Amino acid sequence: MTDSGTADAGADAEAVRSEVRERGDRADVLARSAAPALLASAEELYAGHRAALRCPEAFAAGVSRGEARELVERSVRAEFAVAMTVSERDAAHELEVA
Repeated sequence: MTDSGTADAGADAEAVRSEVRERGDRADVLARSAAPALLASAEELYAGHRAALRCPEAFAAGVSRGEARELVERSVRAEFAVAMTVSERDAAHELEVA
C-alpha cells in the first residue's frame, strides 16, 4: 500500500471515530432529555401496581387469597398492556424495572 493509501485509511478511520463520538454524544443528550418522562412513566406503573395489590378483589373476585395473587398479577399486566398498546410481555418487563 502506498503512503497515500495509508493516509486515506487513517483519515477514514478518524472520520468514523469522530462520527461515533458525535452520535454517542447525541444519544447521551437524547437519553438525558427522555429520563424524566421515563421516570414518570415508571412511577405511574409502580403506583398502579401498588393500587391493584391493595384491592386484589377488583381483579380476582371469587377466588382464594392464594389464587388471587397470581390472577391479580396477570390481570394488572394485561390492563397495562392494553393501556400502553404493547404486548403483555413488554408490559411485564416495564413493570419489573419500574
